[in-house]
Parts: sequence; structure tokens; C-alpha cells
Amino acid sequence: MSSIDTEALQSFVSQELVSGLDQEVLGNKNAKAQRLVEICEQIELDNDALIAAFIWSYGPFSRSQRERIQKQFGLPVREMIEGIAQMENISAFSLSGQGTVSDENLRKMLIAMVNDVRVVLIKLADQVDVLRTVKEQPEAIRRDLAQLTLDVYARLANRLGVWYLKWEMEDYALRYLEPEAYHQVARELDEKRADREQYIDAFIRLVDGSLRNAGLQAKVYGRPKHIYSIWRKMKLKGLSFNNILDIRAIRVLVDGID
Repeated sequence: MSSIDTEALQSFVSQELVSGLDQEVLGNKNAKAQRLVEICEQIELDNDALIAAFIWSYGPFSRSQRERIQKQFGLPVREMIEGIAQMENISAFSLSGQGTVSDENLRKMLIAMVNDVRVVLIKLADQVDVLRTVKEQPEAIRRDLAQLTLDVYARLANRLGVWYLKWEMEDYALRYLEPEAYHQVARELDEKRADREQYIDAFIRLVDGSLRNAGLQAKVYGRPKHIYSIWRKMKLKGLSFNNILDIRAIRVLVDGID
């Protein structure tokens, strides 16, 4: 269940922002808004960010509409919606092939244009949603989105430490750019998934217990390495799947280091 009242938000949007919209289009935007909020909740964004993500899904908005949003939800929500729209315009410009901006400069532009990191996080969540829902689009569109994702958005997620989004974006990008390689690694992983997950669960319990016994407060996470990282290591080092020894990984987060 969402931590915000999506039904009330949907009612506001329908009455105040998109009252004349075709019902089929409105239904698609409703579904988009719900999906985006779910992803944003998984990375623990606050309520203002969730509201901004939900409403932005129905855009773009005119100045008067943005003023209505500000009156109802406050200036921070309006500014986030405007920031996401700016990021969307830059990425659309890159996909159009009209620009010659380098990938590194594009990443710098995307970060520099926003004052609120929540804007970048919402756009990363949106990119994940786009990758999830673009499966039926023509191959050229999927490939362009996948390449932009690897060049820009996955690296932004890495810089911000949003590993959940980074891993998923990279896996989808590989799936669209190198489908045979993706499915080959996926099959290998699936055959050994139960053993890997059992091993990781046991190792997490061991590490967590040792930290507690030492009086250390920490969060221990674990997961099998994602498909893209395994494929990249195989490619860079010329290894077969059976020669990859670190297909398991854990992460330990502590409050600080004395």
C-alpha cells in the first residue's frame, strides 16, 4: 500500500490538470503514475517526491497548471516536477541524435541543472519503468534507450549509490543490446539460483551475527551478482561462466568508521 493517497492525487489531476484527456490515454497515465510511485517507494523517497513523481507522469504542464500544483502541494513539489521535465528534455535531445554532447558532459548537465537530488532519483526510477515497459517497441528504440541507459543513467545511479536501480537498468540494457548473451548468462544463473541464494542467506546471518557480537550496528545485504556485471567480467577477461568465482556478493553498511 502506498504511503501517499494516490486516489486523491488521481482525482486532483483528473479534475484540475487533464480534465479533457482521452480516457484510454488517461488510463495509461494512471498506470504509469502508480508504477513510478512504487519504484520511488522502493528507494525510500519522501512523500513530496512521491507526489511529484505521481503528478509528473501526467505532464507536460503549462505554467498555469504548475501554479495550481504549487498552490495545492507547495513549491518543492512544483520545482521537482519542473526539474524532472528538464532532465527528460535533455535525454530526449540525446536520443534524437541531433546533439553532439559527450556522455560525460551529458551526465554533468543532468546533475548541474537540478538543485534537488530527489529529481535525479525520480528520473532514474522513471528510466527503470521505461525499460520495463518498452519490450514491445521496435528494436531500434529499445537499443537507443538501452545505450543511453548505460552511458548516462546507470552511471548516475552508481554515483548516487542507488544499486537497486543501477543493477536493473544494466540488466535491461544488456537484454536489449545483446539478447543472446543476456539469455545465456540468465540460463546459467537460473540453474544455480537456489544454491546461490541459500549460500548468501547463510553468509549474511554469519556476518550479521559476528557484527552484533562485536557491538557494531550495521545492515548486511546480499544478492547474486546481476547478469550485466557477470557478462562484462566474462567479456573483459575472456572467461566462461564456470570460471567466474564471485557470482555472489554482500554489502555491509555502517553508520561510520572510527
